[in-house]
Amino acid sequence: MTSGGLVPSRAEIFRITHTKKNHQPVDLKSAEVMILGEDRHGYVRTFGLGPSPFDIFGPQPTRMEYKRIAKQSIRSSDERVHAMEERMLGMQKTIEEMAMQMRSMRMAMENMPSGRSDATRHVDCTYAFPPNFSQAARVDLLNFKTPEEVVAQG
Repeated sequence: MTSGGLVPSRAEIFRITHTKKNHQPVDLKSAEVMILGEDRHGYVRTFGLGPSPFDIFGPQPTRMEYKRIAKQSIRSSDERVHAMEERMLGMQKTIEEMAMQMRSMRMAMENMPSGRSDATRHVDCTYAFPPNFSQAARVDLLNFKTPEEVVAQG
């Protein structure tokens, strides 16, 4: 009881028990409750007694609706995974075909007559250097060999 003999209200007891000696709130939640008041069930804070959460936020889906939404999302993700797997198989098939083409091209190049292919395969790049540049700097572009090494191999 207070000094006047009156019983303090719940709000007064809350204010007394949730303030420090310097009359500051104990924490932010206490300050919020002191200013806005306690939440009332079924109403939206700062809108007064008028609108309910349904009026502001719309209807909440039921458990069955949540299950239906979950099944739809699982089905769509399964379809996307299946489509990606098909694309991946197609890409693997394309890669295998390209590898076979490369093998056949490599075999065809190895079976070419050596007279024409050596001339195209071993390019002398002395034109890129000044005329007084040393012979050791002349390099075969594909095999990184000097022309002397190419001649020695035959």
